[in-house]
Amino acid sequence: MFCPDCRTFSVSKNLNIARGFFGVLAAILFLSTLIVFGANMDYANYPGSNMVLKLQDGGDNDGEFVKLKDGDGFEIIAQTECASNFASVVTGTLGEANGFCGTVENDIPKALIVKDEDGKEVSDKRAYGWAIMPPCVKTDKLSDCAPFGIDSALSGLGQATFGVLAINAALTAAHTGVELGRPESLTLNTATILFGLNILWGILSFSLFVWSAVGWRGLCDKIDTGLGRHVEGVIGCATTYCTISYGGFFASFATALVVYRVPDLLVMFGVLGLESADDYAL
Repeated sequence: MFCPDCRTFSVSKNLNIARGFFGVLAAILFLSTLIVFGANMDYANYPGSNMVLKLQDGGDNDGEFVKLKDGDGFEIIAQTECASNFASVVTGTLGEANGFCGTVENDIPKALIVKDEDGKEVSDKRAYGWAIMPPCVKTDKLSDCAPFGIDSALSGLGQATFGVLAINAALTAAHTGVELGRPESLTLNTATILFGLNILWGILSFSLFVWSAVGWRGLCDKIDTGLGRHVEGVIGCATTYCTISYGGFFASFATALVVYRVPDLLVMFGVLGLESADDYAL
């Protein structure tokens, strides 16, 4: 005897299992990406990566951390056999800081202008920063000395994470559609609205995760180029996305994740009667 409900249950169950598998895979990839990201930051000598706290030598406080003069914080070793990655430049139009780029206006890099807390330009003062220098020799090959390169493990893991999330978003939309059931008519009612919104959400969420995967590759290229990427002595990017701001990249990632969790918010607040849809909504 034919059982349409049994067939629907079977499809729904398989979709749910697939969602669980890709959800776990995405979590593993995400955690791996974070770990590799941190390890690569240490490798490339990112700000603060090689700091060592200074210890008291002798006296009643021998072996204890040396506090700063005002007592708020602890002193680090400023001079060792390799000196320090801390660097400083003289501010002002004619100072050393003028040789560094600060912002981009109308697609043209502008010189670094150091300002005080009142927003006024500071002249003849010292501005402090951190010199980043990867411990390897860059060549004309994009894959050499490129811990953040577009073909690096970090780039691949991040792209895979967003790719798997895109698949999971599509599976979630399909699973929710099966549970909702196809509307019997195109009459505008709650069932029709929910079915249409589910399709729209699935397309939007999938697209945002695909773009995030592309964006992650661009982010890695941006960092890699900033660490001194060059080909035959000419500095250049491997992609056309390297000029997107860091804020733009992370806003894209955040938007994709927020949209992905929209069904949870709808269920939580019972929008369109979804308080009874806990069994099938994401």
